[in-house]
Amino acid sequence: MSDNIYKEFMGRTVCLKDYDTNYPIGSLRDTLFLKGTWKQWKWLFIGDWEVNDPRLRNLGIRATQNKNISSDEMAYDFELNGFKTNFFPPVIGTDGDIRGGRTRIIAAIKKKQQWIPVAVYYFEETGTPTKDKVTEGLREQHAHSPLTRSSTDDFVAAGIASIDSGDLKRDENDIMNWLVNEAQVALRFSNEVGQFKRIVNLIIDATSEKNNLTRILDRDQWLEWLKQVNGYSSDWVLYKAAKKQTDSKLVWCDHILPNELTPELFVPKEGKWQIKGPTKIVLYTDKLTADKCSDYIQNFKQDLDDLYTKSYSLIDSNLGGTLNKTLPSVKPYQIVGICPNLHRGGQDELYDNFQLVDIDTYIHDGSAISNALKTVRLVA
Repeated sequence: MSDNIYKEFMGRTVCLKDYDTNYPIGSLRDTLFLKGTWKQWKWLFIGDWEVNDPRLRNLGIRATQNKNISSDEMAYDFELNGFKTNFFPPVIGTDGDIRGGRTRIIAAIKKKQQWIPVAVYYFEETGTPTKDKVTEGLREQHAHSPLTRSSTDDFVAAGIASIDSGDLKRDENDIMNWLVNEAQVALRFSNEVGQFKRIVNLIIDATSEKNNLTRILDRDQWLEWLKQVNGYSSDWVLYKAAKKQTDSKLVWCDHILPNELTPELFVPKEGKWQIKGPTKIVLYTDKLTADKCSDYIQNFKQDLDDLYTKSYSLIDSNLGGTLNKTLPSVKPYQIVGICPNLHRGGQDELYDNFQLVDIDTYIHDGSAISNALKTVRLVA
């Protein structure tokens, strides 16, 4: 047995020749991509990769790594069933660029695997590289199992990326032509209820500004990144702002109150609580566009401040109004910063240098209103 054909994955032997049987000449392997030519099946070494490896970045190719199935679920599936060669493997270009299968690669990294099967393709260079890349990324997803196939947001993200790069006109007819004839949306969704038009409208609505798309990482990836931030402490609470008016309540009840009111902080003789340092919070978002990210972070901040104000008022009322009416300047929580996932305001550089974004700066960077004002000032 050749090491180039057989390797162990999760303790089971996997053979690359299985792909020759499942995907012979003239099959999906040769029709999957518009501008990609199949070269070979091979083993990709991932033994030294981390879950937040820059090689796994996917701007515009997939709206989120775990929209349909998380890498944790996939990792568990590997544990139960091993690696399935009846499904098309992850795809890598001859240039080494990952073109598909990121969730499976991340899952394999989490399971500390050394190698993973991939299909190698040569992708021709054109004058519209971003559109070509995201389009091929969508087409690759048609070969996935039902659990990992593309979502509506994936098509929206690809369309936004193509327009942001100048590779696709922000025109309803042009977008529809790309969506149907190049991205082959009909292989994923039916158009019986006007789904195609809805996707086109979402793309148009999201592209009134530039640099609209965001960097979408899951919690594990942000946590690995956060550990390299200067001053990082394991007691920081990393939390995703994803549900308006819900996240702040959960953080308040699950983290801030328990942190401030632990039994050992109560002083019986004095009948009062000792003051403990504030709960330190780091936020991240996985929303598709910059304005949505900004909106969710802003709402989280406002809701959390509102909970603090109402809680103080409730205590004051129960004590007969004896408290100082002015809220204490030191709050029981501190938002240390926001994970830099916008491609605006220099956040790409902050990400590369492991620096958090100040919350007010983050809200300003992502706000559609703020960007509109900036444009007016530049024109003036």
